[in-house]
Amino acid sequence: MSMLDKFKALLVKHESKVGKAVDAAARTADKRTKGKYSRQLRTGSTKAKQAAARMADEHRRTHGGPASPGGPPSQGGPGGGPQGYRGPEGPGGQDGQRPPGGQGY
Repeated sequence: MSMLDKFKALLVKHESKVGKAVDAAARTADKRTKGKYSRQLRTGSTKAKQAAARMADEHRRTHGGPASPGGPPSQGGPGGGPQGYRGPEGPGGQDGQRPPGGQGY
């Protein structure tokens, strides 16, 4: 078993923990940058979780594991933004307003 296969097996086993860790890292970075890069952090955290889900699904297909617990990765949650990460101050941001473009966190 290659190192990549071992990594994918760990993703399958701990997929929900990986998503939570990605969200926590994005929240921490967002707080430290005072929201300056919120949109980029949202995009990056969503793409990281989608990549992890793809790798886990590939491992399940090639090694005969169960299907992904929630189906394909989500493209968005309530309010039009990705599920999980909600920005530094929750769904409405610091002042309760949505960010430019009408996208929610």
